[in-house]
Amino acid sequence: MATLWLAASALWHGQHACDAAAHAVRLYEAVGNERRTDLARQFLVFALINVGRIEEARDVNARVLDRFRALGDSDGIGRSLNREALCLRKLGNLQGARELYTEALAIFRSLQNQTWLPMTLDDLALLEFEAGNAELALRLSGEALEIKLRGKHAVALAANYTTSAIYRIALGEYEAAREAALQGLRWSQRAQDRIRTADAIQQLAACAAIAGDFTRAIRLAGYVAAQYDATGQEQDATERAGYLHFTSAARERLGEAEVARLAAEGALWTEDQAVANASLV
Repeated sequence: MATLWLAASALWHGQHACDAAAHAVRLYEAVGNERRTDLARQFLVFALINVGRIEEARDVNARVLDRFRALGDSDGIGRSLNREALCLRKLGNLQGARELYTEALAIFRSLQNQTWLPMTLDDLALLEFEAGNAELALRLSGEALEIKLRGKHAVALAANYTTSAIYRIALGEYEAAREAALQGLRWSQRAQDRIRTADAIQQLAACAAIAGDFTRAIRLAGYVAAQYDATGQEQDATERAGYLHFTSAARERLGEAEVARLAAEGALWTEDQAVANASLV
């Protein structure tokens, strides 16, 4: 039963993911399975980060990291360093996060970990983009993509393509950004991941706004906001910044009332409607 709750935590979003991971922790603790308890706690850490409970996540993660250090578990240490780095990035400590990501990367390279190595490269890319280094972010994302393509893991590929679209928009590579976002949408649909799909749609909304189609962009953005509201998950600041930029431009073009009306329309769309409209960008 604990295994099912752990799997649910990976599939669900927001508070549901937190609750599932916490339940898995309790069940593993009850049977004295320390290794699986540590794994479940790492799932819980990520779920807590995604709902903005950063200090709680850090407390749980510190406990797990101490355990992995005591066991000499390099892979576990690397995973915990990655999560602490994410917490620091969310708190605005980019240099501290960069140092931990670099340490985690060294571990995963030495272990040839084909899952956490590209994941950490993608995480570092987001940090570098936030620090104003869009070209470096795109290079790191490209390195991660080369590894991820070998495994064909749908969620991992969706995340990579979607974030690379953000970097390409910042660099003025609008057609390449649109293609990357469409790839992100295809992979997120294959994974049947609601939030990853919303993230890809968000970047296609940005592309629509760049092309001057503010009506479509705002409807798509309204759909995305509704998905985050429904799950209780927090949107990453990098993706949120792009949304704020083009909605501000849309207000200047269309007016506050029209933007609100269009966003409300998009919020009522089904996923199929949103995907169909995003695919036309």
